[in-house]
Amino acid sequence: MKKTVVRILQILILIGIVWILSWRANPHGNLKPIEEAGHSADFLHEYFDGKLSVLSDTTKNICSIHNREGQSGFVVFSTDLSEQTRGYAGVFDFALIISNNYELIGIELINYQETPSYMNWIKRDGFYEQFIGKSVDEIMAEEPDMISGASMSCMAISHDMKSMLSEIASYQVSTGKTETVWMLKNLAALLFLMFALLHFFYPKYLKKTRIILLLLSVGVLGFWCGYFLSLSIFHSWILNGVMLKMQAALFAMFMLSVSLPLFTKRSFYCSYVCPFGAMQELAGKINPKHKISIPKSVRPVFKWMRFAILLIILILLLIGLDIPLGDMEPFSLFQVRAASLFVLILAAFMIILSVFISKPWCRYFCPTGMILSLLRKPVVSKLKKKTDYEHNA
Repeated sequence: MKKTVVRILQILILIGIVWILSWRANPHGNLKPIEEAGHSADFLHEYFDGKLSVLSDTTKNICSIHNREGQSGFVVFSTDLSEQTRGYAGVFDFALIISNNYELIGIELINYQETPSYMNWIKRDGFYEQFIGKSVDEIMAEEPDMISGASMSCMAISHDMKSMLSEIASYQVSTGKTETVWMLKNLAALLFLMFALLHFFYPKYLKKTRIILLLLSVGVLGFWCGYFLSLSIFHSWILNGVMLKMQAALFAMFMLSVSLPLFTKRSFYCSYVCPFGAMQELAGKINPKHKISIPKSVRPVFKWMRFAILLIILILLLIGLDIPLGDMEPFSLFQVRAASLFVLILAAFMIILSVFISKPWCRYFCPTGMILSLLRKPVVSKLKKKTDYEHNA
């Protein structure tokens, strides 16, 4: 009866996790109201339908506009330029509205020091119209027609416009390259997961290729893709949702990592996927036969160490303390430029320790592994004997 209740609770927990993350799923990232970008942009509703939000992960002075259907276009503000060009009476604050096809669809004056009749004259004589409907590249390549008698103001607007559009042009190129790289990373990670699944279901037959699995986990999944599960990833997903466009393979990894142990009572992520676990196992092969045995007197302490660490972190988060979750675990080692000195020292210490103690971080300290191990109970399959080379976290 007790086991049945535990299994039901585990299934409910799994369903709850999937529901929360699916509900929070966000193909674009952390969206915020356009006003939080520091601009008043009521005019955007004249160009885009629905409730609009801006992607907070913007490049330089470019705001990516989204509604319920997805990305609608871009808006660029002249006030975000490092230096604005002065017209006849002063600078012009304006916004460029750009479509997803990188065509200019609108120019909106926000603030200016010229007289209103003077600005209406520029607009009425078609200065803005010559740009509308043209691509960013076309506008950058052409010299605009100036309005006689207002050439200084027209030149100021034209100069700032080209400065703004040059950012869009570079953004267009970098975005295309970034999306291609992320597609390749997702594909590589998904292929690795398929390889890991083969090892999970047929460990005896693929024992000789485990070393290849470990090397791919460290090199491809870790250092190149930067894909690993961690407390900071879980925290980000709960608060901001899952960026499905860029994290499809990582989310698939998470789903497999919580569902397979639930139904088989065998660790998937910690034993076959985790890049840091693979790195420790590779380090352990340097000294395979002479491992340090943990004294029996302190084994109970180590047994509950992971749970205690996880509990302390959760309590600190619940009381509202802003703690750097990325520094609580050594996984950001694989993103070396973003890793703190503490993480690098912690990771190096654990890797050296792995030469003498089998996967010390996984077995005694890892709070992420503790979360995953809570679901490691059988549901539909019988408990199978562990293989000698499989190490549960």
